[in-house]
Amino acid sequence: MTNNTKFIALTTANRHDLESLTPIHLPSPQTGQSTLYLHDNDHQHIYEVQRVTGVGRKTSWLIDDILYKDGTMRHITHVDPLFIALPILENARKESDDKFRILDDIFSFNQDENNLAYLLRLKGFQEQLTHLCDTQEVAQDMHVYRLNDQKALTWLQKKVDQLVPKFDTISLLKSSITEDLEKATTEEEKQDVYRQEATYLLSKYLNESWFTALLKHLGLKEIEVDQEMGDITNYFTGSTSTYFKASQTSTSNSTSAETGPPAKKRKPEVPRSLAKVNTRGMKSLTSFFQKKEK
Repeated sequence: MTNNTKFIALTTANRHDLESLTPIHLPSPQTGQSTLYLHDNDHQHIYEVQRVTGVGRKTSWLIDDILYKDGTMRHITHVDPLFIALPILENARKESDDKFRILDDIFSFNQDENNLAYLLRLKGFQEQLTHLCDTQEVAQDMHVYRLNDQKALTWLQKKVDQLVPKFDTISLLKSSITEDLEKATTEEEKQDVYRQEATYLLSKYLNESWFTALLKHLGLKEIEVDQEMGDITNYFTGSTSTYFKASQTSTSNSTSAETGPPAKKRKPEVPRSLAKVNTRGMKSLTSFFQKKEK
């Protein structure tokens, strides 16, 4: 990042940790659009930068003697790379007519726009792929991979199950489903409310086909939602040169809805994360998934 344009982001990392971050482009798991992530060169992790916008809020930051005109809240948070890998594996399977492929082959396409090779450098990434793929050993220390839909849905269900208990510990999440819980007459219906809301939270990291498949896998129905004015979005979407330009506005080419008038109830063409939740100041979703499955 050579441009002098600056912004404010919150993170649990210290200054030394931030200096080890390198900007890289990877396809958004929801849209496939080339999106800027941050690669931790020291610990081999991937981070995303999320923008949290309030309802019609215009703010600025005053830190020491410097005024930052764009007062949007942003968070640098860890993201599970398997969300990014899922649509890549799906595309690789289609291109190879359902054949097994080596990882260098799977994660080598579209290199002009995306730095997919960085995924292979992540600590434990290849081992984690067994949550999504069938594997075969074709030679000593050489394996081939092919996406297995059932494994992927089982992994996504684990993510839902990890998120459900958070509703009782985070008041903002609990308040988003209070009305639906009051309408539930059985314990099973209440659990469906939790799981349905958790699935919609995960929709930020899923394209439409995987979102629909997950709902079906869990026996849940798609619901009509109110599109909120505030939202959490991936901030670095599209060209970095487009954003890091002098006098750039506080918005960028985003995959999620921007601030505007409230929409009528409708079924979204592409699922929007947190569509039912007032997300102002909420922690990143992926921060709940720091611990990887063994």
